[in-house]
Amino acid sequence: MLPRSTLSHDFYQVMVGRKDMTLFGWRQLIEWSLQHACMSPKEYADVYEYWKGAWEQFLVWIVEEYGHLVDEEDDEGGPPNGR
Repeated sequence: MLPRSTLSHDFYQVMVGRKDMTLFGWRQLIEWSLQHACMSPKEYADVYEYWKGAWEQFLVWIVEEYGHLVDEEDDEGGPPNGR
């Protein structure tokens, strides 16, 4: 008998490069992982606070690195080019 995979379907989808995975999806997977890790409440609180700071730094980096690829909104606040 083959051993069962320890990967959830969600993590498998991420690992194979699911094209519709968003930052929200990544965040949700990370939060679920932390919630279901075998940590004491104190350990969880410490790890979660550390992770929140690292996540914020990651988001700042994303905007700095790739923000130029996003079209700016038009003058009326709508999506660019009438999209």
